[in-house]
Amino acid sequence: MELVKWRYRNPYHDRRHERERMFVIGPHTVILDQQPSEDISLHQNTGFLIWDGSYLMAKFIAERVRVTEKSCLELGAGSALVSIVAHLQGASRVVATDLSEYLQFMRRNIERNVPSQSIEIRELTW
Repeated sequence: MELVKWRYRNPYHDRRHERERMFVIGPHTVILDQQPSEDISLHQNTGFLIWDGSYLMAKFIAERVRVTEKSCLELGAGSALVSIVAHLQGASRVVATDLSEYLQFMRRNIERNVPSQSIEIRELTW
């Protein structure tokens, strides 16, 4: 049994080289920037890309989890896709965290999609 349907032919798969990506999750359209030109490896700059796991978690929240009136914390938010979707699904408080070098990037993506004060941005090394 699949929690979220996923195929490698999914329209969102392998778009890591694009500067802007659009996701339609439920009734919401989320447009995010990413920085594919950065030197990405397992140990550096991972927060500048939108990973498949982020999309799957956002879709899972939209389709299977009731976050209305709940607090949500995203560790290693990077592009903030999951935090944005949690807010759009009605979470009463959303906190997106990541390393200091990703906070401005995260802030731009959040402000592009929801009112800027609706998601708290915090530095966190975890």
